[in-house]
Amino acid sequence: MIAGFLVTYILKRVRSVSHSAIHEVSLLLIVGFLTYFSSEILGQSGITSLVTCSIIMAHYAWYNLSPQGKHVSSISIQTFGYAAEAFVFSYIGLCSMYYKDYPYCWPFIIGAFFIVVVGRYFGIVCSYYMFNCAKGSDNNTLSFAEISVATYAAFIRGAIAFGLVEMLDEHTFKYKRVIVSSVMVLVISTTCIFGGFTPIVVNYLLPTKKIDVVDMDALTSENT
Repeated sequence: MIAGFLVTYILKRVRSVSHSAIHEVSLLLIVGFLTYFSSEILGQSGITSLVTCSIIMAHYAWYNLSPQGKHVSSISIQTFGYAAEAFVFSYIGLCSMYYKDYPYCWPFIIGAFFIVVVGRYFGIVCSYYMFNCAKGSDNNTLSFAEISVATYAAFIRGAIAFGLVEMLDEHTFKYKRVIVSSVMVLVISTTCIFGGFTPIVVNYLLPTKKIDVVDMDALTSENT
């Protein structure tokens, strides 16, 4: 959190940094890495610290960037994120053969799958309507189809869960091998099942309105 406010102050007061989009993007990346590594050295959650720092930089630091810095930072960070996600999922796929000798507890896997689906659905839907009622306004309300799409996307378990269980100490956690194998199956299954059918579900729940070419030409000629 402190690092996010610090980089915001630097971008606002030290205008020489804004003369180059490369310097701005480098500063954002360096602060993010320092936040993660500092938290890990102190024995805290590096992922949580990085997410908190990123949220603060998105709300404050990003608006102090130059127009070129905003454009370059968005493309660069999206590229790094896409590459990191591809690397992590590739790592999971390659390691699946390494963990084939690990014990598997299928009742635990099925129970975790059920908790992810049911728990996420009721958690998102109930929390949305609860906060919507507390707000006391009907503006910017989401339809049930839009809420369903957001809930469906939450069913997918990412590689962060697999990375966290890999960090468990095998001497402290007696059943680490069962937890690792179960989370690996959960990540792969939810990614293949829910991730693979995401375009179909989105198109079914939120169909896009298609305008015929003839109607578009008629509308253009009518306006001219």
